Amino acid sequence: MADVSAYGDTSQKSTKPNVLFIAIDDLNDWTGMLEGNAQARTPHMDTLASKGIVFTNAHCAAPCCGPSRAAIMSGIRPSTSGNYINKSSLTHNPILNNAVLLPEFFQQHGYYVGGAGKLFHGYHFNYEVRGRGFDEYYPSKNRDLPSFEGLKFSSKLPLGGWSRTADWGPLRPDVTVDDHPDGKTAKWVEGKLLEGQLQEPFFLGAGIFEPH
Repeated sequence: MADVSAYGDTSQKSTKPNVLFIAIDDLNDWTGMLEGNAQARTPHMDTLASKGIVFTNAHCAAPCCGPSRAAIMSGIRPSTSGNYINKSSLTHNPILNNAVLLPEFFQQHGYYVGGAGKLFHGYHFNYEVRGRGFDEYYPSKNRDLPSFEGLKFSSKLPLGGWSRTADWGPLRPDVTVDDHPDGKTAKWVEGKLLEGQLQEPFFLGAGIFEPH
């Protein structure tokens, strides 16, 4: 989901539109405007969609997260790159590594590029891309997801503690949305937009991990 919007008076500051790019993990068509699940309630997304264009016949490039995101971020289909599984490297693949990635494209065209959360597949970002093309990234250029800091689970962490940044296991009653990695990502992006201090034109990416 991408929203090309005017945050502030862009007519005075730039002839290039600002871009808010929102990636949501495994959302499918379970939203109000796409009507993929009658139980879905997504009022904010529906409002955003009502102000733009909704593509109702869109398809992912690959079934797996890594190849699908690599295709979006490089503009190269898996049938061309040969990248079909999550364990496939992005930087060790000469076709993908030599591509101009989406954040690099905007940066090369005079944009301030910021991002937070899961935009690339986690392994690709944390160990290979490492913030390539981004001027700023939250929480850092070698880590895409904020964590629960290991204090929020009310029971023993499953999977050897891996899910400190994930979505499995019960939480303590005092845990709020803001304690979740997605909450932290959203707060950071919201702050950047509301502060009004982003260099324009800007490309700002928000990667939401749930529903995963």
